[in-house]
Amino acid sequence: MAYIYANENFYYAAVEILQQLGHNVLTTKEAGKDNKRIPDEEVLAFAMAEKRIVVTFNYNHFKRLHRFFRIILVLSSAQKTKIIMRWHIA
Repeated sequence: MAYIYANENFYYAAVEILQQLGHNVLTTKEAGKDNKRIPDEEVLAFAMAEKRIVVTFNYNHFKRLHRFFRIILVLSSAQKTKIIMRWHIA
C-alpha cells in the first residue's frame, strides 16, 4: 500500500481506483487545501511532511521540483502519460 496525496487537478475517479486497490489517498479537498492556489513547493512540502507520494497532472509545474524530494509521481496530459519516480536515499 502507498500513501498518496492527490493534487487538486487529479481526477477523483482515479483516486477511487487507487483506493479500491488498497492505497491510502488523501485529496487536497480532504486536506482543506483545494482552490487556494498553494504554490507547488508548498504542495510538495506538505506531501513530504505527511510521507505521501504526490500524484498530479501538472507535469510542467512539478518536473523542476521532483529532484529535491524523496518520492514524487507526476502524470502529464491525457494524450501522453509520463511517470517520474525519484528516490533520494541518504
